[in-house]
Amino acid sequence: MALQALVAALQSLEGQPPAEQAAFFTAALDASAADEPRAPPATRAAHAVFRHAAANDLDGAALEAALRREGLGEACAAAAALCWATHGDAARWALLHRALRIDRLVDLDWKFGGEHTPLVC
Repeated sequence: MALQALVAALQSLEGQPPAEQAAFFTAALDASAADEPRAPPATRAAHAVFRHAAANDLDGAALEAALRREGLGEACAAAAALCWATHGDAARWALLHRALRIDRLVDLDWKFGGEHTPLVC
């Protein structure tokens, strides 16, 4: 999903106090929160923004600049960037590796065997 569409879902946070925005982004960084069937669109959007940041190797300042460029308010973009700068390194692996979930694959062709080169010592 394009970053611009994600920002549109996050604009509902702009009227909240900075502490609530920070708590929201920290909770949205958790993968299980975004996978919840009844997760609000803003939670899913925030999680997708963090996946985008992980996939594009963005730091906090670059994420804030990207969010501001797409039209998110200054305080909300700063809260997301602070959360990413603080917790992003710890969450990066989970964000990138949850993108391909084996339990959600519909069709996959497995191939066993084939050519192999014997190991010669």
